[in-house]
Amino acid sequence: MLFFSKRITGIRKILFFSFQFSIAIPIWMVIQLFKQRGQSIKGAIWGYFDYMKGHFGKSRFF
Repeated sequence: MLFFSKRITGIRKILFFSFQFSIAIPIWMVIQLFKQRGQSIKGAIWGYFDYMKGHFGKSRFF
């Protein structure tokens, strides 16, 4: 997320994040649920929240 947010701008950035949060991430989470990898989902969710808050680097939760 951080890589693309720094390298794309304008409508491409809006489309990228719209696709990620509405299609790609939910599909990935369903796949992880079928594989019984709850920790992966938990880590990803915390990572997305940290990204949106602007916190980068090591998380305080993991």
